[in-house]
Amino acid sequence: MRPVSLSAGGLRRSVSSVPSGAAPCELADGKLLLDEPTDGFVRLTISNPAKRNALDHPILDAISATLGNRTQSSKSAPSA
Repeated sequence: MRPVSLSAGGLRRSVSSVPSGAAPCELADGKLLLDEPTDGFVRLTISNPAKRNALDHPILDAISATLGNRTQSSKSAPSA
């Protein structure tokens, strides 16, 4: 079973769980992977095969914290 990725359009199947280049950052005990395949784009990949990629509280907390941090940093960034 492939990991499920969150994107701006919602849930979708990920073609590849590991981007080319840097290794993803593991969150929620490794059940959530965060990587930045290109500038301005962050990919969160749920990798919880033991539970068929079900969401649990640690995954939801990590998603919430990650998106909250990204939203705050984008609001504080100076616009060009």
